[in-house]
Amino acid sequence: MGDQAPAMILMLRTVSMMTLIVLVLGMIMEWRMRPIPHAVSIGALMGAAVTLTQLYPLALGDGVHVDSRAVILGLTGAFFGPLSLGITLACGLITRITQGGLGTESGVAAMCVAALVGLAWARLLPPKAQRSAAGLLALGALVNLSLVPPGFYLPSGWHMAFYTQIGAPVFVINVIGVLVFGALINRLFRLFETTAELRKLAMTDFLTGLPNRAQFFERLARCGLERGPTSLIYIDIDHFKSVNDGFGHAAGDALLRLMAQRLEQVLPRGTLLARLGGEEFAVLLPDTPLAPALELAERLRKSVAEHPFDTAQGVIPVTLSLGVHCAEEPCDGDDLVNHADGALYAAKAGGRNRVVASMGPAKHGAALAARKAPRPGQDPAAQTG
Repeated sequence: MGDQAPAMILMLRTVSMMTLIVLVLGMIMEWRMRPIPHAVSIGALMGAAVTLTQLYPLALGDGVHVDSRAVILGLTGAFFGPLSLGITLACGLITRITQGGLGTESGVAAMCVAALVGLAWARLLPPKAQRSAAGLLALGALVNLSLVPPGFYLPSGWHMAFYTQIGAPVFVINVIGVLVFGALINRLFRLFETTAELRKLAMTDFLTGLPNRAQFFERLARCGLERGPTSLIYIDIDHFKSVNDGFGHAAGDALLRLMAQRLEQVLPRGTLLARLGGEEFAVLLPDTPLAPALELAERLRKSVAEHPFDTAQGVIPVTLSLGVHCAEEPCDGDDLVNHADGALYAAKAGGRNRVVASMGPAKHGAALAARKAPRPGQDPAAQTG
């Protein structure tokens, strides 16, 4: 029983540490962060774990320590990329060098080996194999290459004691640790991938593939209206009901898909274009004053009015009515939407096929500036009303 005690203690410590890691990792993955802050957060977590496990090791004497650092480093390299691994490895190396002792050189070398093994496994193994039990078993076996450096760096009197007393149990614990906790990490990945996919489906318009109304208003709330100026363009397809009545609903659906593509071609890359429902679209333009927003709205109007849509049911000419509002001063999303919606109402009431900018309160009778569709031979830039 005495010979088994160190192995049991190491196993319990490994299980406790990896369980804590998985719990905190799940919380980090719930936070929606950009890739670099995400990688730094995971690196900080794994770095804290590899430091903590070295502060409470199995001490074999004269600075020779045994702990679960190889499992942590191998999994970090395998699943979380170079940046997270670099932070984790740096924390581990600093801790081990600070501790000093006879096993410092072998400990440093063992950590580097485990880290490189995890990184190589991630780079060389196909994604499908990485999620299999066989792939994780291979990673666990390869992580045990970290047991080789003690044979080179420890004094000769320590070789036999290290490998006979603790080598075999550590080998088994490393394999089991990587297999079990690698499977849990894979499960976390699958869970959050499924959640992200469901969220994407809930936030995407099924017909056009554009962001839907829910995503638009979520993005609107996050766009930082307090910075200003922020412009919003509301778009409505004129007489869309007549398209469904005259060409059929299949043609109407095709027109909506083609309309989304046409608008995306005109808009700058990265602009938020959403379908709000029916034949209504919206364009959110952070850090955009009124004049550029009006120019962009006019380009959208012309791109549709001057180029009919070719569908399987026939060529369909349509026009757009567009309402534009710019919040020069801080305001909330509801104000911005109400102003743009009022301008759109005025564009439709004024004859359609035009761009109208709201210049005042979001009421249908508010003061408005409009750009109407040009009469034949007339410059549209000169049209106001």
